[in-house]
Amino acid sequence: MKSASSGNKEKNMKRYIGMILAILALCIAHSVNAEEKIPVGKLEKKFSFTGTLKFDLYLPKGKPAFTEQGLFLYAHRKVGDYGIGAGIDQWGGTDKIQSNHWTARPFVTVNWKQFYFVGGYQADTKHGNGHVFFGAWYVDKCGKLSVFFDPRYYRGVRNDASDFIDIFGFVKYAISPKYSLGIKGEYIGWFGKDRSHHWSMAGLIAERKFNNFTLGLEPAITLDTTAKCGTAPTFWFRTYFSF
Repeated sequence: MKSASSGNKEKNMKRYIGMILAILALCIAHSVNAEEKIPVGKLEKKFSFTGTLKFDLYLPKGKPAFTEQGLFLYAHRKVGDYGIGAGIDQWGGTDKIQSNHWTARPFVTVNWKQFYFVGGYQADTKHGNGHVFFGAWYVDKCGKLSVFFDPRYYRGVRNDASDFIDIFGFVKYAISPKYSLGIKGEYIGWFGKDRSHHWSMAGLIAERKFNNFTLGLEPAITLDTTAKCGTAPTFWFRTYFSF
């Protein structure tokens, strides 16, 4: 029999996924019915780059709080309908067990209309794990709304790593030619021996566009739930530069 807390987690996850799918459905309908469709080639530049500075405050249950700081670098290069890219996460902080590690994620993409089919490999130094991943991006605009949806499946291939699913998305609204506001969310759920592990994130987005680049701020809260430690919140603060 499932516990009440487990049932609530499943309900919240279904609501979150349902909200993203509803927004995605509206945007697909807009793309089909719009008289002047936005050319897909303009939805993402041939070369894109993002550098993000990270500051996290962890509040583990029954343990002292600690902080992490880090840097995230992302790049994607398109050649026709094909692309290659990579993401690198680096952390360092006050907790020597949790901190001071990095993750590398090279990938390739194939573009079809508003969709990018993505596949690659993820390696991390925290647990020594390796995962092959595949999924799809959905990138579109609905008037002043910008939508990005990124579901992926990660298959563990090294060091007995558990499989997991990662669902990420955001919606941004241009309040003026230079300023945008938005919301973002993410859910990660593990399978196999780590099936009791769930992670979720909800946050805000504020952007300022300049001539050739964009500056952004992203405050957020995350919830990390395991059977052993319960639920531990983390407060995020991100500032990023992209072009």
